[in-house]
Amino acid sequence: MQRNSAKLAGPDVWVGVNYWSRTGGPLMWRDYDPSVVDEELRVMREHGIGLTRSFCYWPDFMPAEDSLDGELLARYDDFLDRHRALGMRTIPTFVVGHMSGQNWDPAWRDGRDVFTDESFLDRQRWYVRELTERWHDHPAVAGWLLSNEIPIYADWRSRGIGTLDADAVTAWAAALIGEIRAAGATQPVSVGDGAWGVEVTGLDNGFRVRDLAPLIDFHGPHVYRMDDDQLRLHLGAAFVCELLDIGGKPVVLEEFGVTSDYASEENAAHYYRQVLHTTLLAGATGWIPWNNTD
Repeated sequence: MQRNSAKLAGPDVWVGVNYWSRTGGPLMWRDYDPSVVDEELRVMREHGIGLTRSFCYWPDFMPAEDSLDGELLARYDDFLDRHRALGMRTIPTFVVGHMSGQNWDPAWRDGRDVFTDESFLDRQRWYVRELTERWHDHPAVAGWLLSNEIPIYADWRSRGIGTLDADAVTAWAAALIGEIRAAGATQPVSVGDGAWGVEVTGLDNGFRVRDLAPLIDFHGPHVYRMDDDQLRLHLGAAFVCELLDIGGKPVVLEEFGVTSDYASEENAAHYYRQVLHTTLLAGATGWIPWNNTD
């Protein structure tokens, strides 16, 4: 059986982790501790991890419609420099209004639709362009992600299923990716939506993989099995990777994992070993589990 095993351009294979500091989680930039971050990155590097996926928590990075928080930007500068010093790289994620089951709005959103309100789209475009212009030449930037699971942020009740317009979603992605490229960035780009489109789940949340494939450089599935069946737990991610043989694009398993609240260290190790091997056989060529501090 022929499987897509396309790889991202460049010498590196993306084997990393989604990153929060243990001091702060998604709010880590408010109380950024360079010494703790340096320690955490060094532990990862010693274990062979050369990549992180990092998150620009949107309400903090953009506290007003027409301004960014300069102190937080400087802290992210430091974060990038610490990656470079260790020979590591990171993937900045821009529109972080959802993470780990919670939604957070910028104070200035005022109920505007994420994809169809022109003024709100303009502010997103400006935000993405400003951050990309600041960081696109930094050697620690490996790639870019527009969002984190934005179908849930756009409509948490339905997760976007049956409520988001596919044409508007595709136009939104094209607009933000256009800003990244216009700012001079050449690194790989994807959406960060979880690849939960109708082609994978059978349910249309507006993020149609076939429509987005021409715009992006890799598919980034997020796969968490919500059951205790061993076969589904171990093979579910590989099945999704098989389904994402669309457009000849690389498949980077952008999120997957278990928590120590539900799994022992021994069984977590079995899970990761199974998923890494089975998704490799299913065509994945990059892996970023969730997350370094559980």
